[in-house]
Amino acid sequence: MKPTSLILLTNGFPYEQGEQFLETEILHLSKSFEKVFIYTTSTKGEKRDLPNNVEVKEFKWGSTFSVKKLVFRRSGLIMKLFLKEFWSPKRKKHYKGNYKFHFNNLLGIINDAEKFQNELGKHELTNAKIYSYWFGPWGDIMCMVNVISNKKYPFISRVHGYDYDVDQRKEGFIPFRDFQMKYIHQISAVSEYGYNRIGKEYPAFKNISVSRLGVTDNGDNPMNENELFHIVSCSSFIPLKGVHLIIEILKRLTFTVKWTHFGDGPLRDRIYSLAQELPENIDVNFKGFVANDVIIEFYKKEPIDLFMNVSELEGIPVSIMEAISFGIPSTGCKICGVPEIVTAQSGFLFEKEFEINDAVAQIVIYQKLTKSDKFKFREEVKTFWKKKFDADVNYPTFISENLQ
Repeated sequence: MKPTSLILLTNGFPYEQGEQFLETEILHLSKSFEKVFIYTTSTKGEKRDLPNNVEVKEFKWGSTFSVKKLVFRRSGLIMKLFLKEFWSPKRKKHYKGNYKFHFNNLLGIINDAEKFQNELGKHELTNAKIYSYWFGPWGDIMCMVNVISNKKYPFISRVHGYDYDVDQRKEGFIPFRDFQMKYIHQISAVSEYGYNRIGKEYPAFKNISVSRLGVTDNGDNPMNENELFHIVSCSSFIPLKGVHLIIEILKRLTFTVKWTHFGDGPLRDRIYSLAQELPENIDVNFKGFVANDVIIEFYKKEPIDLFMNVSELEGIPVSIMEAISFGIPSTGCKICGVPEIVTAQSGFLFEKEFEINDAVAQIVIYQKLTKSDKFKFREEVKTFWKKKFDADVNYPTFISENLQ
């Protein structure tokens, strides 16, 4: 029997600014289930529009609790995890020096799991599916729920980048990950890179597949009819996004360029200051943070020659998916899952630690192409997107293969 309801676990959606990619997926989920319950950890900000059969509930992580009472009623579980994680020859080195923080975090996960188990008890789960959009912290909680309930609640979790890739963790490891891998039922990686990475680190875990994200077809970006070369980027102003490298590239372009950037962040003042050093042939337009639909409308109307991404760490960027869906070529670096979306058919792939002059050379070659060749290339970009990242293909496939 197919499940009639879905419990979707998010970190803020449909509130806050993040998880924009769920705006498309929720439309497909709502068509496949009679009822969708979203458990979000925040209700700050404006609520996005949702289908009528989607109900939102807030679940707060980290509520206060009595440590003494929790340790008393869960002493066996705590001791088991203590030996497996904090005393394991393979794992204990990671906790050294920060033991108290991680132990308190463990107690907090147990407390949240008890609370959420009670919340799940309110649903008729014999015909429901539980789907976490992230492996952590929701994955932590659900795995702990399954420990407490003796694996009563099998669930599937997507994994993106930060929630499985230790290279994206400053600590160099993921707390309690061995424990999680024992109690999660199913994993869906958004990239081949994630699939292979988890497979290498946990070869005994077999219930894993690749299910790519996707975006909707909103038409084609209009071709540029003048000499102005329009470059667009979209990211937060944080170190790993490398926006300063885009400025370094722009400094060495001698033709007329308009650079539009969507996004904001803690490095804004530094980026704005660096942009002041750009030569006169570079026109800069910082848009700040805007809603996703504003970006989509911009792509529909404004001719764009190139979308630039030079991040040093990524999963598979949805920002690139959106750009190539309009036929806009994109750049990216040879990191994580980026080579799966930035290929010879969709743009220009830079080395992980690329030389600025090498990136400039690739852009100059593209800029000098004839209008006819550029048009053919943009058609290839659109074809590539449709084959790999079309939401109307990827999400129904994900639902039918993993949730029903």
